[in-house]
Amino acid sequence: MAIVPTMTQPLRRPEAEASDPSQRDPSPSDQGAAARPGIRALRRVLTGKLRGRIAVVASFGTESAVLLALVAEIDPATPVLFLDTGRHFAETLAYRRTLAARLGLRDVRDVAPAPARIARLDPEGLLAGIDPDRCCDIRKVEPLADALAPFAGWITGRKRYQAATRADLPFEETDEDGRLKLNPLADWTAAEIAAEHRRRGLPAHPLAARGYASVGCAPCTRPIGADEDARAGRWAGRAKTECGIHLPRPPATAAATTHVPARADTAMTDLDQLESQSVFILREAYRRLRPMALLWSLGKDSNVMVWLARKAFLGRVPFPAVHVDTGKKFPEMYAFREQYAREWGLDLVVGDCPPVESIDPTLPPAARSAARKTAGLASLIEANGWRGVVAGIRRDEQATRAKERVFSPRGAGHRWDIRNQPPEFWDQFATPVEEGAHVRIHPLLAWREIDIWRYIERENIPVVDLYFAKGGKRYRSLGDQDITFPIESEASNVAEIIAELRATRAPERAGRAMDHESEDAFERLRVAGYL
Repeated sequence: MAIVPTMTQPLRRPEAEASDPSQRDPSPSDQGAAARPGIRALRRVLTGKLRGRIAVVASFGTESAVLLALVAEIDPATPVLFLDTGRHFAETLAYRRTLAARLGLRDVRDVAPAPARIARLDPEGLLAGIDPDRCCDIRKVEPLADALAPFAGWITGRKRYQAATRADLPFEETDEDGRLKLNPLADWTAAEIAAEHRRRGLPAHPLAARGYASVGCAPCTRPIGADEDARAGRWAGRAKTECGIHLPRPPATAAATTHVPARADTAMTDLDQLESQSVFILREAYRRLRPMALLWSLGKDSNVMVWLARKAFLGRVPFPAVHVDTGKKFPEMYAFREQYAREWGLDLVVGDCPPVESIDPTLPPAARSAARKTAGLASLIEANGWRGVVAGIRRDEQATRAKERVFSPRGAGHRWDIRNQPPEFWDQFATPVEEGAHVRIHPLLAWREIDIWRYIERENIPVVDLYFAKGGKRYRSLGDQDITFPIESEASNVAEIIAELRATRAPERAGRAMDHESEDAFERLRVAGYL
């Protein structure tokens, strides 16, 4: 376990000059909060005999700011322990830095698991999906136990409203090692926390606006629905509700030093299962096929794919996101690309396409225009030497794509041998890559269109607003402006699109011009290396 203190420069405030925090009085605007029993207890422990011997344990999640602001007002030198699991969202790590500097916290310590222990017990980083309890043990519970050893007490931000398991949370309790454990915000409601956050003008966690009411490690956190409690997005689909730092420690057993096998879990939803399989596919591809890249068309499927890649690799996509640009996309798509490449921290690679005059003239007009992307992609693959290329195709969207494999070899010249594809029994994927060849990876192959939209709704994933109806029309599939057309629709939000899909019998690509040309045109494109 490693503890790394991080010193931040406090903001200059008159009260920060007082050497004895017990002499500071709350400002008139703080009197309401200061009078609450939990906050009186907080002031007592931070200014009394336990001063310097009690630490705050903070997740720097969506509701951490209020407690940390109260602590900073009383004594900004109070040690703050942040459990840096190595699995946090990039947004959480940035927020931790922003908030510590904003509040003038002087002693924020990153508490991390021992690298040798992670290397031995979770060498491939897959333990969160196999046994999340064990993952939390080695990344949170054990490091925190070591970090708390010098202290006589600790302070948490838990609240009774957060979950049924916290409904009877007391202000003060004693942990298993006899330390004081203070929960000063136990009786606060969500509305009161939000109001105090606004009153103080505190910065919000970047993920709060995307539906994350509670934020933990990236692989085990999702946004919540309107009717779910605040922690429903943590370990969704599992019986697990706590990371373990607030639970009684089990007796030491041999399992404490060995890898624990997966446990049967029948509570996963169909979306959980699709997500889990896609994450597995992405990790398998990255393990076997480097260098690799992900094709980002800016459509709904590729946005879901980027989202899954961020989950698979702890908030950061470790390979380029490639947009093969025909120069004919809608302006809204280009604006979306610039905004979210920046917000998601993508290594964006934009490749141009050759003029249509250089493309096979025997193809029908729309297919010939689309085939420019085939040539543009081939040039990018050759220039960068990518052995793996991730694409967001699905079997249900087009008959030729239904013939694909998850790991689909492309020979020299980028061609697809549709009659000679490897079997994929029991998730055993073939990845032979000869000179000049590569493998297409299709993590969304088993998803349906309605699954994509249900997942977008659940995860609150941004999409180009052309998908939403305006004036009785919307785009169901996005491509080049000159060969893509809207459909009749009144679906103006994600929920309405899902309802529309449940009733429609029209094909998804009805608005794509090339799908209405000769029967074999699309297969000719795919065989030649089309996306």
